[in-house]
Amino acid sequence: MIGAVLVASLAALAVGGLLCARRATFAAGLGLQATGAAAVAAAGFWFLGSAESAGAEFTSSFDLRLGVDPLSGLFLGALGLVAAPALVFAAGYLDDSLRGRLVAVLTAPFLLALALVVCARDPLSFLAGWESITLLSAAAILVWRGADATSRRTVFA
Repeated sequence: MIGAVLVASLAALAVGGLLCARRATFAAGLGLQATGAAAVAAAGFWFLGSAESAGAEFTSSFDLRLGVDPLSGLFLGALGLVAAPALVFAAGYLDDSLRGRLVAVLTAPFLLALALVVCARDPLSFLAGWESITLLSAAAILVWRGADATSRRTVFA
């Protein structure tokens, strides 16, 4: 049950990111991302409180394995607790211009990559999530700043 709530929450984040790509569904996309983030927080803290685990166990092999235990539930809860109000604030901060929509679209895979790092149960998943966080944040900085000289120096230095 808790795992299904978590999967639905992460799916809401992904769909919200896709909705942000169009001007007509931009506000709804940010709202769905914020709702998904709040649900991720609820599911994460639910895992923490229930002391249940779901998914795969930890391994040192390079097989894609994901899972959630009470500790990763704590971090998922913190992720959602920070992301939900940040996305609500972003609705008033970002406009529906191309630049604003691109940043809003990039927030969804960024948050999903953060969740991947927390839920990774093997080295390959962990590193893929970690590198995705780096690349997505660099892309968001470059898009938001218009790839000016300062942002390029910050991202690539």
